[in-house]
Amino acid sequence: MSTRSLIALKQKDGSIKSIYCHWDGYLEYNGMILLNYYNDYDKVNKLIDLGNISQLGTTPDATVDEEIQTDTYKIHTMVNSYASKGESMEHNKPRIMNFKDFNAYCQQTRAGEEYIYFFTPDKNGKYRWLFKEEIHNKKDYGACYQDFYYMSKFKELTQRRINLELVRGYIVHLERIQESKRRCYIYSPEASKYDEEIKEYSDAILEILTGNQFKKAMSLYKDYYLKCNNYLRALA
Repeated sequence: MSTRSLIALKQKDGSIKSIYCHWDGYLEYNGMILLNYYNDYDKVNKLIDLGNISQLGTTPDATVDEEIQTDTYKIHTMVNSYASKGESMEHNKPRIMNFKDFNAYCQQTRAGEEYIYFFTPDKNGKYRWLFKEEIHNKKDYGACYQDFYYMSKFKELTQRRINLELVRGYIVHLERIQESKRRCYIYSPEASKYDEEIKEYSDAILEILTGNQFKKAMSLYKDYYLKCNNYLRALA
């Protein structure tokens, strides 16, 4: 499934220019690429001038196809605009809004985009990335529950926030692996496979939390879980 996002730029005349991106809108992919590769007004402007895109790359140049190795994971990137695939630019051109309309658009709970990235100046005029994310909650009515969605407030996009999302994702994976292991006979071949996965994700978590120089080979999932929970509470 896609993780849809909106990439927006506050132009120098005060208007907001934005495009839609279909794939990989989460912080660990689009967020990481925008933060590290699009920190210049002209480059962001060139990206948005491509019109709506299906995938984000490290450069607006569609000929650049590359693999990025971050501190903890590897991703493949290449920008793909819908216009370059033969679709009409008229239907994919950047959307331009005034600030009031853009703010109203960002408040919609089910506009389609799960993340909104906004390149805008701070009070000193220095451009930086902000982001919003869609929050999902369930309201319990006793016999049943109802899903509801809302957008968070804008927050500054930083490497620490990206790392926080990585840790949360790894915790979810660890919980699923641990549950699968509990259902498996402890001495079966599958059990050792789960142990390898647990160590892989646990090592990745420790690398994010403490850095390579403090990395320790721990074997108990509980120890990792407590360490991650403390980290998440500290950043909340």
